[in-house]
Amino acid sequence: MASTATRGGAVWPRLIALAGFVVAIVAGLLLPVYTDEIGWRFQERAAVDHGVDIAFSDLCGPNSLGHAPWFMMPARWYSAMANQAFADPWFVRVEGVLCAGLWAMLLWWLIVRLTGTRAQARPLHALAFALLGLGLLPFLLVMSRPEQPVMLAMTMAIITAFAPLPRLGERTAAWVKSVVIVLLVTIAASYHLKGVLYAPVALAAIAVGASGRRTWLPRGVGIGLVVTITLAAAHYWVDRFRCTAGDPLLAAHYAHENVASLLTGSHPASGLLLQLASGLNPLNYVALAMADNRPMSHWVPDGLFPPALLIAVNLLVLISWIVVVGLALRALVRFVADTGLRALAQPRVLIALAIAACVMVWGASQLRRNVYEAAHVLPMLVLFAVLCLTLPRRDPDGTAAFPRWLAGAAALFAVISQAALAFVLLPPLIAAARVPGYLDGQPFSVSVGGYAQIRRDIARAMDQAGMPRDRRLNRLLVDDVTYLALQTDTLPLHRLGVLEVWNGSITDPVDYLRRHNSDGVVVGCRYLPPAMRAGAARAGEICAISRDGLARLDDDF
Repeated sequence: MASTATRGGAVWPRLIALAGFVVAIVAGLLLPVYTDEIGWRFQERAAVDHGVDIAFSDLCGPNSLGHAPWFMMPARWYSAMANQAFADPWFVRVEGVLCAGLWAMLLWWLIVRLTGTRAQARPLHALAFALLGLGLLPFLLVMSRPEQPVMLAMTMAIITAFAPLPRLGERTAAWVKSVVIVLLVTIAASYHLKGVLYAPVALAAIAVGASGRRTWLPRGVGIGLVVTITLAAAHYWVDRFRCTAGDPLLAAHYAHENVASLLTGSHPASGLLLQLASGLNPLNYVALAMADNRPMSHWVPDGLFPPALLIAVNLLVLISWIVVVGLALRALVRFVADTGLRALAQPRVLIALAIAACVMVWGASQLRRNVYEAAHVLPMLVLFAVLCLTLPRRDPDGTAAFPRWLAGAAALFAVISQAALAFVLLPPLIAAARVPGYLDGQPFSVSVGGYAQIRRDIARAMDQAGMPRDRRLNRLLVDDVTYLALQTDTLPLHRLGVLEVWNGSITDPVDYLRRHNSDGVVVGCRYLPPAMRAGAARAGEICAISRDGLARLDDDF
C-alpha cells in the first residue's frame, strides 16, 4: 500500500490548504440562502402532506403531486423533523456548512486509507483541499441542497468498499459492506435524481469491496438490491421532472433544462451530437465555480470584482483543475498500459471509471447548468483524482504520481484565491446578513439573519388580514422567506409556480388560487402584482391576503 502514494512531504502545504478550506466554508455561514435550497425543502414534503411530494404548482397535471415510494419515506421523515425543529434560514446555512465539513472529513480519511500513512497522505491532502478551496467552490459546497446527502452517501460507499473488516471474516464482511452500501444508495436516491445517476459508483463499490467465491452471494444480492432501488427511484424522479400534461408553456420550460428536449425531433441530429460532445467536458463545471460579475440568479451580488482580479483568480482556478485532472488521467492511463486487462481487477480503477462515466453522462444530459451543479461534479472529480493518483506504480524508486512542489503551489494558489475573493465578498455578505428576509438586488436569495423579526411580521400581516391561526391552512401561497414559518400548512403553493418563472400560462393568480381552494397568500409584498398588493394587509415587507380577500380581489383581474 505504501508504494501507491508519495513518500511524504512538508507539513505546511497540507496545513495551509486545510486551514484555507475550513476558513472558506465557515465564511460561507454568511452566504444568503439560495432559492433552490428552500425549493427542495418545499418539494419533498411527503412526511408532512400524507406521503405526497408537491411541485411549485399543479400545472404539470398528474405529475404535480408525486407519491413517494416507501423506501424514500425515512429521508422525508428526517427532513420534516429537522426542518420544523429548526425553521430558520440560519439553520439552513449551518446545516450546509456542517454537511460540507463532514464530507471533507470523509475525504481526509479516504486519502489516508488509500495512501497508507498520514505522512504519505500529506501532499495529496494539500492538493485535494487546495482544489476544493479555489474560486467560489467553498460557497457552493455549503449550499444545503440534495447534492450534499448524495455526495456524503457516495463517498461513504467508496470508504466502505476499502474498509478492512478482518475480524468479521470474509463472507460476513462482504454481507456487511453490501448492506451498508444498499442503505447509502437508498438515502441518495431518496433525495434527488442524482442519487440514481451515481448508482454505478455504488455498484462498483460493492463489486470491489470483497473478493473470492465465498463473497459472490452477498455481493450479488447487494448489486441486485441497488439495481432494484435505482430503477424504482428513476421511475419516480423521471415522472416528477416530466411535464407532459397540464400546461404547454411550462412543459416547454422544463424541456429546455436537459437533452431530452433534443430527442423530440424538433432539433437536428447535429445539434444533439454537438450538445453531447460539449457536455462531456468536466471543465464546464469548473467555470461555474469561478467568480463572475453577472452570477446566475444573482446568487452572489452583481458587479463586485475588478476585471484584473477576476481574470487572475479565475486563471488560477482553471489552470489548477486542468493540471490535477490531467495528472489523474495520466496516472490512470499509465496504470492501464502497464497492467492491461488486469487493471479492471484494481478496485480504484473500477470506481474511478464509474465516477468518470457518471460525471460525463450528467454533463452530456444538461442544456442549462446552474451554479450548484459544480457542488457535486467537482468533488466527484476530486475523488476521481485521489483514486487515480494513489494507483500502484511500477517505478522501483516509488516516486510520486505528481511532484511534491505541486502540492505547495496549489496550496498557495488556493490561499491567494481565498484572500482575494474574501476581500471583495465579505463586506456585502456581512451587510446582507444584517438585513432580515428579502435582499435588494438578489431576488432569489434570503438573508441568513433576523428571521425572528420576519416571523413577527408574518404573524402581524396574517392577523391584520383576518387569516385563521388555529388550523392548518390549505394551498397557501408562500415564498422562500415565508415558507419556513408556514411549512406545516397543507399542500402550499410557491410564488415561483404561480407568479413568475415557473408559472406557465397563469395570467390571473387570484382566479388560480380561488379555483384551488386556497386559504390565501403570505409572501413578500415586492412579488405581488399591484392590484393584489393594494388589497393585502402589510407588516414590514410581508403581505397577506385571506380567503375572503381573494374573493374581493377576484373582480380586479
